[in-house]
Amino acid sequence: MNIKTLLLVPGAIALSLSCLATFPATAQVDPVAPRMERGWSKLNLTAEQKAQMQQIQQSARAQIEQLLTADQRAKMQSLQQNRRKMREELRSLNLSDQQRQSIRQIMEQSKQRMQAVLTEEQRTLLQQQRQGMKERRQQRQQLQPGQSQ
Repeated sequence: MNIKTLLLVPGAIALSLSCLATFPATAQVDPVAPRMERGWSKLNLTAEQKAQMQQIQQSARAQIEQLLTADQRAKMQSLQQNRRKMREELRSLNLSDQQRQSIRQIMEQSKQRMQAVLTEEQRTLLQQQRQGMKERRQQRQQLQPGQSQ
């Protein structure tokens, strides 16, 4: 064995061990976090605001999951793994009227808590983003086949 090979082996082992050490942490990442990051990226949130937003969303998700039956929770977890949006996930769960009402309340409370984390400038920017999304959605609906243009 030459000296170069002997030097590469410990490096490869160290690299492998460092990857293995981080694997469990990445395997349990909240599926909501990447979606949240995309949604809030233009607001220039501080690290503290990001942490607060993430905590609010995780809390809301936990509250919603408590309302669900075991079958609904299992289906929701399956849908999360397929990276579907929470609205899509909830629509496909055949929720009772009581569950829907409770979920609406949880979502509204979460929205209010998140708004409180933002500065006035960030709230204004968020409102502009939402208005833009609403306009784009209306444009897409007008362009769908089968509807008058």
